[in-house]
Amino acid sequence: MQENKPNASKLIDALRQVGYDNYTAIADLVDNSLDAYATLVRVDIGKTKGDDHLITVSDNGEGMNEETLKEAIRLGSEIKKDERSDLGKYGMGLVTASISVGKKLVVVTKQGDRYLTAVHDVEQIKRNGDFVALVRPANDVERNAFIQRVGGSRSGTIVYISSTDLLQNKNLSAFKSTLVRHFAETYREFINAGKKMYVGTTKVEASDPLMLEDERTMVLIDESKEFNGDPIRLKIVALPRLSRPESLSRGIN
Repeated sequence: MQENKPNASKLIDALRQVGYDNYTAIADLVDNSLDAYATLVRVDIGKTKGDDHLITVSDNGEGMNEETLKEAIRLGSEIKKDERSDLGKYGMGLVTASISVGKKLVVVTKQGDRYLTAVHDVEQIKRNGDFVALVRPANDVERNAFIQRVGGSRSGTIVYISSTDLLQNKNLSAFKSTLVRHFAETYREFINAGKKMYVGTTKVEASDPLMLEDERTMVLIDESKEFNGDPIRLKIVALPRLSRPESLSRGIN
């Protein structure tokens, strides 16, 4: 048998086109934060020089040590995750989600008193013709930025995505509004359980598409079933008829 290494340049380009939309990709990064037991997650999106943008996902979760960070930045990593969780995981999800939006991924993480930085750069991979990444101690600028974003937490992680050539909506106001709505529905149970999420300065409030808090909502079916051996919960409701002002206040067109 002979070694059959993939063409790194072509493969990395293919991995960037796996079908993520930007909102799902960013949500995958938030999943990672929740898997790491974060109680506070912030997503910031801003324009930098030229036509580039910087997307930042920061959390106060458990952070990563050097071994875990090296695995996290590697495609096809072997990081173990909590089997009780069905959310994202550092590894394939971290890298593929990030590069589906931008070419450069920088991760700054803290455990205890140690700050570490990892860099995954699509252009560097193409230049080297191999899957390379850098893991090193965080510098002063990165440590100060971490403290500014995460505060005095003993641990946490910040993910930076730049060179955002695949950003699908450069109207940042509209992009953020869509992200807030997406998070409000996707993470409503986490928010109701006390997790805090922000998109920019906007606090994400839980949004229940079934409108169960409305006494006019009729629950028609609410039962537990199995599907392919896994438990699922089926709930079907009849929503109340809303006035136009009510619909607008709930973000319903």
